[in-house]
Amino acid sequence: MTSPAALLDLTATVDVNFITDAPAQSGAALLIGLDSFETHYPDANLSSVAKATGFEDKSGQIFSTFAKVGDDVVRVFVVGRGKEEVFDFEMAVAKVAKALRGSGLTHLTIHLGASEATADDAA
Repeated sequence: MTSPAALLDLTATVDVNFITDAPAQSGAALLIGLDSFETHYPDANLSSVAKATGFEDKSGQIFSTFAKVGDDVVRVFVVGRGKEEVFDFEMAVAKVAKALRGSGLTHLTIHLGASEATADDAA
C-alpha cells in the first residue's frame, strides 16, 4: 500500500499527520464524513457547503472548501464514507492527493475522529 505522503507528490516532501480532536493548523485537512468536524472548522460552514454541492456523505463523494484557523487558511476536503463496513482510505487519500498536486501545500492532516480508524488504517 502506498503511503499518503507518497501519493501526494513523489518529488516533494509532505508532512502528513493524523489527528482525532483538533483542527489542522496549516496546509490541507482530510475529513472522512461530516460527523463531529463542524466544530473544528466553524468558519467553513461545512454543512452548508455540503448541502450546496449535493454532498450526502455517500461513498466516493468529495468536496473541498477553505477554513480560517488562527492566522492561516486551511483547505478542507470532505470525503464521503457511505454505509459500507470497509472504507477505502487509500482511495480517499488518492482523491485528495490528486486535488493537491501543484498546489504548493506541504502539510496534510488526516482526521480520524468520526471514522473510528487508526493511523495504520490510513497509512
